Amino acid sequence: MISRRGNRHLRRIICNMTFCVVRYVGPFRDYFFQGEREGLPFRKALLTTAHKLVRTMFPMLTNRTYHQLEAHAV
Repeated sequence: MISRRGNRHLRRIICNMTFCVVRYVGPFRDYFFQGEREGLPFRKALLTTAHKLVRTMFPMLTNRTYHQLEAHAV
C-alpha cells in the first residue's frame, strides 16, 4: 500500500515521472517488468520502480551530475 505521508503533489509528480520512464527502453523499464514477472501487481511494481528512480535521482541532484547509462542491448 502506498504511504499517504509526505507531499501529495510531489508523490504525484514522481508517479508521473515513473510512468514516463517505464515507457522507454532502459534500466527502469527492465526493473519494472522484472517486478511484474516476479508476481507483483502493476501498482506495486510501479511504486518499486518509483522508489528506484528517486534513489537514482537524489545523488544526481546533490552531486550535480548526470546519469551515466551503460551500454544497453535492445
